[in-house]
Amino acid sequence: MSPIFVTNARYFPNRYALAHGISQIGPAAGLFILPPITQACVNLYGWRGTFVVESAIVFNLCVCGALLRPLKDVQLPEDAGDPNRCDSEHGNPNTNDAEDQHASDNNHSSKSIVLCCGGNITRLPPLFAVYLVSALFFGITYSGVMIHLLSRALFAQVGSLQQTSFLLSIIGICNLLGRLSVLLVHYKILSSLSVSSLGLFMIGIICVVPYLAETYAGFASFSAILGLASGALLTMVLICTNDLCGSEQASLTFPMLLCAVGLGSLLGPPFAGWIFDSWQNYNYVYYTLGSCSFVGSFILVPGIIRNYRAGKSD
Repeated sequence: MSPIFVTNARYFPNRYALAHGISQIGPAAGLFILPPITQACVNLYGWRGTFVVESAIVFNLCVCGALLRPLKDVQLPEDAGDPNRCDSEHGNPNTNDAEDQHASDNNHSSKSIVLCCGGNITRLPPLFAVYLVSALFFGITYSGVMIHLLSRALFAQVGSLQQTSFLLSIIGICNLLGRLSVLLVHYKILSSLSVSSLGLFMIGIICVVPYLAETYAGFASFSAILGLASGALLTMVLICTNDLCGSEQASLTFPMLLCAVGLGSLLGPPFAGWIFDSWQNYNYVYYTLGSCSFVGSFILVPGIIRNYRAGKSD
């Protein structure tokens, strides 16, 4: 997915929020459509046959990837891949003197880190590091909630397996609606950071409200709000990165962001499972995940306030 995100940033530098929002309609639609299809395939072909069918569907991504083409007017310098390359834009006045540059390699490398992908870590704003931490907490919360949602519903005995699996479709429908939050950013009603903070706060709220886990209607409401909030968050993660660092740093910042979210997604499910094994109570699991979501939301508030004040002064 990372090449697609970078390609969007390069193709649509001025309307990236809108372009990215449109491209994210596909995953939301898939989250709505695939659960009933998967259940039907399991009933017909078993789980092994289902994996074969779904692998054939995923294989079509190769065709989609082959359609991506670089822009004709974007040409990288021949020495762009040299990690020791650093021109005057990065603060080296002796770029034309090869001998001086070779002599100062050790000192210069301690001042600036230039990656072969074209991004410069030293030029990233400090707020981006804060956003990476917030993305990590989002990955922990979202993956833990999604993985254990059906198990929690079955544990509460609010419905059959088929009924509880429909909760994923509810998430998919509302996830699609939540991605329309990109319009709030496109028309500058809210900033991308504000939408991200609100989305994390909403997930935190529903995780700590216990009566949403007592009836099927409560689980359906939980799934609807989770879908809306996660749809907004999944759309905003790359828009925030583009707003903070610019499209010229996309080949560096997007992989860093995806690694942060991926690390959270790796830690979330086993962490939530360990809590359940220790207490045999899913409420404690969701209280903890909700707390993680609150932390991810609140650490963005200082950056939102600072950007708001900077915008008013301008």
